[in-house]
Amino acid sequence: MSHQSFREQAREVIRGMIVSGKMAPDALYSAPKIASDLNVSATPVREALLDLVQEGLLRPVRNRGFQVVIMTAKEHDDVFKIRLLLEVPSIREISKSSPTANQMKGLYDLANAARQFAREGDLIAYLNADRRFHISLIELLGNKPLTELVASLRDRVRLLGLANSGARSHIVQSATEHFELLDRIAASDTESAAAIIERHLRRSRDVWGAGSGPA
Repeated sequence: MSHQSFREQAREVIRGMIVSGKMAPDALYSAPKIASDLNVSATPVREALLDLVQEGLLRPVRNRGFQVVIMTAKEHDDVFKIRLLLEVPSIREISKSSPTANQMKGLYDLANAARQFAREGDLIAYLNADRRFHISLIELLGNKPLTELVASLRDRVRLLGLANSGARSHIVQSATEHFELLDRIAASDTESAAAIIERHLRRSRDVWGAGSGPA
């Protein structure tokens, strides 16, 4: 496996640790320690950590390591409003565009993977699969800046972590809802698809928001 592949794998695993709440915001993390925990070389882990700094998920602490960036309740609400403005119209456009059978199969496969991880209670694997599903959906529009922005906003909101049992039980319901969304897109039912993604986002805001900091 190439060095770049190790770096990408490390980035995905560490991102999952952040968004699931496994990496605590008040703790310091070093590349050697994380590399040891993951049983990989420190170099790709260090590069992955720096990538996540660029994404706004971590902040460097001089000569000490890295810390998870936590959003305030106000920042969380602001990001949610932006996501609504971006993702609801995007789903309308995707539904109108009539994705191909191969594109839909790929999305259903991703939805199946996310649901399986949710049922197994594998939070990190679920969150990474959920991320791939939603980003792959937006990628159908062929707008790279939009895809990158939506990905960044999703990751920032998830920094609130799985702070309560409600969030943990939410993931199975959320994973199942992906199929309802895909069914409406496949049927070119534009307004129903838009309503589902809006409901999906609002429910996620309520659950993930439980872990937010002070405004």
